Amino acid sequence: MAAIALLASLWTPQGWAQVADAALQPGESQWGLGVGAAARRKPYRDIGTDYSVIPVLSYENRWVHVFGLTADLKLPSLGPVSFRLRTRYGLSDGYEASDSGALEGMADRNARLWFGGAAIWHNPIANVSAEWLARPMATGPRCRSAAASNMAISG
Repeated sequence: MAAIALLASLWTPQGWAQVADAALQPGESQWGLGVGAAARRKPYRDIGTDYSVIPVLSYENRWVHVFGLTADLKLPSLGPVSFRLRTRYGLSDGYEASDSGALEGMADRNARLWFGGAAIWHNPIANVSAEWLARPMATGPRCRSAAASNMAISG
């Protein structure tokens, strides 16, 4: 399982909190760049945790949303619900035979791309999202749901 902590905040020409899937005008785009750290604890006996630094890129325009390892093609919305075609890079999907003695003699497995769709319901309390992703030659799909709320903090 991978955990990602943001080390440097995203830099954008405008405040990132304003982006929250706002309807961008044609020709408008927003972008950001940051640095993240990943700590991946491997589930194998006698194997430690891998640490790595990863760049975090964000880009959004009226039709495309990219953040980190996820890229979306925005589809038409239906009221407060927006739909997307999604691609996600499964950074923690792979393993190397050297990760554990139990994997000795097995071929390395590289991380893979997952493809599917997502829906995001925008409401005054929170943004609620669900995604369904699958990949060729996989044993099953990957489903995820989340709820997020933005708070304005002023001093």
